[in-house]
Amino acid sequence: MGARSACALLLCLVALHGVRRMAQALPYTSLTDYGLKSLSAETYVNDSSLGISASLGGLSPSDLLQNQPDWERVADYTQRWATSLAAQKPSSPSEQERLLSGLLAVWLTAAASAGIALPGATAPGAVPSLQPQASASNHLIQLMPPFLGDLMLAPQLATLNDGRWGTLDGHLAWQNWGGSVAPARVGKLLVPRTADEVAAAVAAASAAGRRVRAVGKGHTWTPMFFDSDGNTDVVFTTLLRLPSGERIEMAGHSASGAPLVRVSAGVTVGELAQFVTDHATELGNAALPSDTVIESVRYGGVVSTGSHGTARDFGSVPDFVESLTIVDGRGQLVAYNASHSFFDQARTAFGLMGVITELTLRLASVEREPDKLFVMVTYSYDAMGDLFGTAGSPAKLKALAEAYDSIELFWYPLNNASAKGFQPATWDPYADRLMVYMTQRAAAPPEGPQPEPYSSKPNVAANLETYLGAVATHVGAQTGKLAVQVVAPLAIVQTLQSLINRPGLKTLPAAIHYGRNAIDQFKVWELEMYFRVDAAFAVPFAAWNAAVVIAKDTLVTTGSNVLNVALEARFLAQSTATMSPAYSTDSALFFCIGVLAAENTPGWAEFQQRIFAAWTSLAGASAPPKPHWAKWTDVGPSSGGKEETYGSGLSAIDTYAQRVFADQIADFRPAVAAADPKGVFRNVWLTEMFGLA
Repeated sequence: MGARSACALLLCLVALHGVRRMAQALPYTSLTDYGLKSLSAETYVNDSSLGISASLGGLSPSDLLQNQPDWERVADYTQRWATSLAAQKPSSPSEQERLLSGLLAVWLTAAASAGIALPGATAPGAVPSLQPQASASNHLIQLMPPFLGDLMLAPQLATLNDGRWGTLDGHLAWQNWGGSVAPARVGKLLVPRTADEVAAAVAAASAAGRRVRAVGKGHTWTPMFFDSDGNTDVVFTTLLRLPSGERIEMAGHSASGAPLVRVSAGVTVGELAQFVTDHATELGNAALPSDTVIESVRYGGVVSTGSHGTARDFGSVPDFVESLTIVDGRGQLVAYNASHSFFDQARTAFGLMGVITELTLRLASVEREPDKLFVMVTYSYDAMGDLFGTAGSPAKLKALAEAYDSIELFWYPLNNASAKGFQPATWDPYADRLMVYMTQRAAAPPEGPQPEPYSSKPNVAANLETYLGAVATHVGAQTGKLAVQVVAPLAIVQTLQSLINRPGLKTLPAAIHYGRNAIDQFKVWELEMYFRVDAAFAVPFAAWNAAVVIAKDTLVTTGSNVLNVALEARFLAQSTATMSPAYSTDSALFFCIGVLAAENTPGWAEFQQRIFAAWTSLAGASAPPKPHWAKWTDVGPSSGGKEETYGSGLSAIDTYAQRVFADQIADFRPAVAAADPKGVFRNVWLTEMFGLA
């Protein structure tokens, strides 16, 4: 597909849905097409019927509708809004949507007046590697919050919402979701529906001396996708189906008695969660005990990158793979299961062993406490110092981790600070609220209210909250206004606590996928590393506090909050997949900790390097920490400190990964050689990273 065809297809899509105006409109305009209250900032700040805003005052449309909005007044207004929200805690979905959409309108109007390119609305020049003519197509695809894009796109066009599209030197180009990897020219765009079509495409590419790379949702930050030389046939797994014609089907039971489900590689996490929910009776309420929070990612990519959820007694998603089918470098379908000598390698292979067409997953929740197949969800928002600020904190952290089946820790820096008179030097990060998400396995009550089920229907309030957070954080990063940087995390945490987070008894899919299709809207850059947990929990304690110290020091020395999204951590058990960062031949608990910042945050490269240096030199660790293969923002020697360009050489994190994964890589290479002797599935970065001949 050429550039003109791609642009024409996108324009037809817009025309079909009657939203041609979106090319010039602000992102929030399209929200009104879905029955939400008009997001007029002027109406919001003057409309006393909104109640919560009428009592705040202090903001007028003139503060917003100027080239340089009064950001301090916007920040003060937001802080008052958050304080009022904490007191009222409206429970009505319509009231929640009204309040969130109104504040979102304030931020969007001010940002547009200042000419700030908003997240999810790429403006010309925002992606330097894309030519200016690409901005129209990229702008149309990314203009609206992703959950609206999912609603608007017909299934046949769903691939258009996987990653970012544009043109590069007059050719169709693609970029990963987070924008951390430079856009790459697509050779041939392939969207097969069957495994046989994949096999034929690989055989043809191999015979022609071309390469093949598979892409799912594009939620990986490292440059493992495809080179930009135009010699790669890119397989999007979006529409793949099983031989039966279904995307998901039941597949019997494992030796342990756990139900099995077979999925095509293009099935999203949300699709499976809905299938398990819809067939709960037949499956005996079995589910995956742990999975990625994000629902839009596709299982082919989830497994290929060794991705994970959080569960003290279970490993990563590849550990639930009972079997998988891969089209190898010869164009042949190969089945891998426990009897295959390269099964463990195939379960996290980065596409180097071929294109995954289907996987059989074990709904392993029934393997432990089969009488407790639901979970009780609770939250806490205590001061971070309670869990990380004293000498006794490691023991508290250990007790917390052992008391629950899973916990997830979130620190949004500055969430308890005040925008007025804020002084970085005197700010106490340990006074900020630490959001802790906890789950405990439970049985369903014999009568009365039953567990809340999963629903794939987007939660409008959650989506508005996420996009509001993304916009405010992005504005803070791009303007450098400290007052804005202070109120953004306050608004995020207060909204989560007052409106979004709902404790209670839930099914496993409902508990795991608490993002409710909203997380995709907040494009971030991330570094995540796995630490093997010691008996005293001193290593997790030290790793967390090292990041806190660097976050504050960076704020003090630069005057800007680079860690403008979150410091986040989860626990999970060991993995048997060869290339997993949690790979271990004995029982172990791992602490997965990550720093996240909004895409294109100034100073991110330097901040990530400081975090990386601190974590890799941490005293007391029994083994060196290992990075998550999909979660580091690669800054190569010739990338200008922004985004990785294929062929620019390995970064410091890359070479560190080579060293700490050396034994695993040695076990992995023979599997790659056997599956792909001609190197059909390689790119420059993967070839150098794994030392492939």
